[in-house]
Amino acid sequence: MIKPHKIKQNDADFRTTALKTPQQITQWIQDSVGIAQDGQFYVSAIRPLEADCVLPYHQGQLRAGGTLSGPTMMTLADAAMYAAY
Repeated sequence: MIKPHKIKQNDADFRTTALKTPQQITQWIQDSVGIAQDGQFYVSAIRPLEADCVLPYHQGQLRAGGTLSGPTMMTLADAAMYAAY
């Protein structure tokens, strides 16, 4: 059985001390997450252990049948976890 990691408030200190604004976090993620490097991904707001992230829609994110691709959704989820943590 895998036990969930308990987040302590100071676990997020690296983000709040080094990266204080949504713009700084956006740049950090764009530098380290592949799909975010196209410049469209951004962090619109941050709060302790929370982040609002945006990856604007474009036609290339669709699979056959008009559904949003799984890799697009997971990339946004991954980048949002970077931003929130």
